[in-house]
Amino acid sequence: MKWILVFLLFLSACTSDQEECLDPVAPQPVNGMSYPPTGKASLLKDFSRFSSCNELRDFAMDRWSRRRQFESWSTPEPSICQGITNAETLTDPINSIEQPTNVQEGGMDESDIVKVSEHFIFYARKKTVEVINRRTKTYVQSIPAEGTRRPLMFVFNEHLIVVRSPLDHGSGHDVGIMNQPIYPTWPSSAKMEVLLFDVSKNIRLVDQRSLMGRYRSARLSDEGVLTLIAESSLAAGYDKTTALNHLATVIDKIDCTQVTRSRLQDNDLALTSLYSFDLAQPTLDKKESHVTGSINTVYGKDELYLTRSYIYGRLDEETKQASSYNNLTTRLALKENQWQVQSQFHFLGQTLGPWSFSEQKPYLFVSVSQRDKNNVELQVYKNQDRQTKPVATLTGLAPGETLRSSRFTEDHAYLVTFRTVDPLFVIDIQAPENPAVVSELKIPGFSSYLHKTQDNELIGVGYSEHGNLQLSLFDVSDATNPSLIEQQEVGPEFSDSESQHDHRAFFYDDQWRTLAVPVLSRQYSSKQDKVLSGAFVYSLSHLGFGDPFHLSHEDWSTSYCPRPQKEGWWSRPVDITRVLRIDDQLFSFSDFGLRIHSVVNPSQEFNRTLFANPHEVCMKDESPVTPH
Repeated sequence: MKWILVFLLFLSACTSDQEECLDPVAPQPVNGMSYPPTGKASLLKDFSRFSSCNELRDFAMDRWSRRRQFESWSTPEPSICQGITNAETLTDPINSIEQPTNVQEGGMDESDIVKVSEHFIFYARKKTVEVINRRTKTYVQSIPAEGTRRPLMFVFNEHLIVVRSPLDHGSGHDVGIMNQPIYPTWPSSAKMEVLLFDVSKNIRLVDQRSLMGRYRSARLSDEGVLTLIAESSLAAGYDKTTALNHLATVIDKIDCTQVTRSRLQDNDLALTSLYSFDLAQPTLDKKESHVTGSINTVYGKDELYLTRSYIYGRLDEETKQASSYNNLTTRLALKENQWQVQSQFHFLGQTLGPWSFSEQKPYLFVSVSQRDKNNVELQVYKNQDRQTKPVATLTGLAPGETLRSSRFTEDHAYLVTFRTVDPLFVIDIQAPENPAVVSELKIPGFSSYLHKTQDNELIGVGYSEHGNLQLSLFDVSDATNPSLIEQQEVGPEFSDSESQHDHRAFFYDDQWRTLAVPVLSRQYSSKQDKVLSGAFVYSLSHLGFGDPFHLSHEDWSTSYCPRPQKEGWWSRPVDITRVLRIDDQLFSFSDFGLRIHSVVNPSQEFNRTLFANPHEVCMKDESPVTPH
């Protein structure tokens, strides 16, 4: 009788909320290795959507009540549940496209602050998009695009797409979307706007749409399907009336029947929205789909992978590290220009954002640091219909170290870990279910970003053993015997480069073997603080980097912005945000304007173009001045 009662209680718990709970799947050995640890997460075969807005409202309010009872920085072990619906067929792989933006994967263009069309060059400042004639290199006009963050852009055929966030309470651009608040608190009024311009001859606004949610990320396929990803809060306020009113404003703006339940019941009370547009059409007619829960990382190649990283267990008081990092990933495929949930899977480990992921159908590779096990792992998953199954784990890499950078090719994975030296691991992934380390190279320092060249080299951007900004060049033509060609410190002490944190700021051209990285340095002393900004340009040989050329827009700063006699952190240097090759010339961009140099000889300047209202680049407490 006692066991019958226990069984009935278990059954009632699993059927709460009209969901079917999944039993944990025990790890099984594969090819001498073990599956990644999955905790209580296992495989999810089907998903359910909400049948009405009333059902979504009841779901959100139930989660809101639970959240109000739990106020802690630690995250409880999640409840993993499933529902039932039909899943769609995956789309065919998409081909690579050529864009000035340095993208992670070919075939999926990423939003950026510089884009190029047949006739124009576009550069996004915080309040405007500056338009330059591509042929004459002359200033054309400014497109108003004021918001709380710098607008982001795409170009498709003869159309410019501008994404702005007029009421966004976030900051920065989408680079993995890491380090976001654990509990979403942004208001329901958060939104983003997308503007469509015809730029075939003149600049003409064609359509404009306002979308609910905080901007998260965006992708554009070479077939012209634009996807904007936003996040909204499903619950706000400390009393039930406020929470209901807030929820009503969200539900009123979406199709509730297109909302898929996340299998992570205790995920943050948020709604992730995917808006897709067919840019082959003359208007911004959207299709939408939504998934309950927030996200930290977006990775996309042929499909989209949305990952929510969360901490299980409290932070260690001494190391300030979490005892375990959990990740729930939602895999979506595009069907008739609408994103459909295909599977969800759970894994443990701290990732590097999107650079920890690589899709090579039907396999997905994930590189992680295991804080609790104190090592680095490469996990392999296989997509089969509506399931994503773990098939192998290469574990025990670099005991006592953490993952610092990751780069995948079709044949190999390159992982950099760090404690006191920089081990570069080369892993053969040609047999996805049996990955193997083929070589390891230890050198001082570490690389936080890796770029693979067509000449079988790796360029690393990171820090030297002395803590200075450093470039590393590796020869990986022989995977079993990689070698270090050269390491070179960049700029003076205390230098930093945006290319370490945003791959779109990194430039390398395989044809001309030209490398450029933006650099910013601030040196503090009792007498004078020195500020250096700009970009360092290298002409690579097979012997190394050679001597760099320093590109700078600093003279524009002294011309248009007054500075105190003692330069310091309060004086805003002119940062070069992007360096690109356009029409066999080297373009450098800052908020003041653009300058054009020779790709072969970067010291040779051809032209410079100043944007409108350059004094707006100055700090708010600085007054505009007449140019010298």
